[in-house]
Amino acid sequence: MLISFNNNYDKKYNKYLPTLKRLTNKTFNLLKVKGNYVIELNFVDNKQIKKINKIYRKIDKVTDVISFAFLELKKGEVKIKSTQPQFLGEIDISIDKIISQAKEFKHSFEFELIYLYIHGLLHLLGYDHVHNEKKRETMFALEDKILKGEKI
Repeated sequence: MLISFNNNYDKKYNKYLPTLKRLTNKTFNLLKVKGNYVIELNFVDNKQIKKINKIYRKIDKVTDVISFAFLELKKGEVKIKSTQPQFLGEIDISIDKIISQAKEFKHSFEFELIYLYIHGLLHLLGYDHVHNEKKRETMFALEDKILKGEKI
């Protein structure tokens, strides 16, 4: 597993990358995800994430995290097996939103970052909370299970 990391916000946040890699491995182990994957992770500001949200989701407002899953199969598509790394998808996280939401919810910057990253990662792995209440409960329970025991 490789995280292709782009920090367009402030390099002081690079220190969280080892924690995010560890949590990715924890998530993959918990869900028994096999394979060699590449994840693109981008730290952006509110202006950038609003633009991404408008272009790709047709929603003209700031959001905290956006995920683009690249390995979701459409009806009729066949999964290709390969030993080469496969691009799992992209996660864009607004550092501005992390700062404001951490204050709003009265927890640490690190907790909010980790929570949003895990949320985005589960979307890349096919989990959904928007279209189905049962799937929503499953996804949120997984988030809790992954975060359990973390000292954040």
